[in-house]
Amino acid sequence: IPVTRHMKLSLVVPVYNEARHLEAVVHGLLRAPCPVEREFVFVDDASTDGSLAILERLAGLYPAMRVL
Repeated sequence: IPVTRHMKLSLVVPVYNEARHLEAVVHGLLRAPCPVEREFVFVDDASTDGSLAILERLAGLYPAMRVL
């Protein structure tokens, strides 16, 4: 399948107690070059270390990011 500008890629990222790494992961994903439109869906699995709060804060900064 040839890549076109009209394609959209959704990347689902499961998260459980990854507060220490989340900012680096999010920034790395957003900065990675990609020829198609992207969205990142982070799914928090009841983390107890504040991961959800970090994800929600970052989602407020980046429109390509969603949090469940």
